[in-house]
Amino acid sequence: GAGGADVHAGAFADRLEARAFGILRVTTGTAGRSVILVRSGAKRYTAEQLRSQLGGLPVQDAPAGETVDADIIVVVGNDFRGLATDLGR
Repeated sequence: GAGGADVHAGAFADRLEARAFGILRVTTGTAGRSVILVRSGAKRYTAEQLRSQLGGLPVQDAPAGETVDADIIVVVGNDFRGLATDLGR
């Protein structure tokens, strides 16, 4: 159920915070493809650093009209394989 997804999302956020990435909010949405969305060009470097931690997820500009208060949005979809450090195991 959704409760399980929330637990996984929370654990994922905790692991990113342990790598010094600030997490504003964790939500659970519909299933889809994983992507890193960037709302501010000034945050592209940080998005690329996230990409390296997230196994090479694609980085794209956020769609026009995206109404969130974060500069970077990480969408973890059903195709996500794990953090880069996990993939080497």
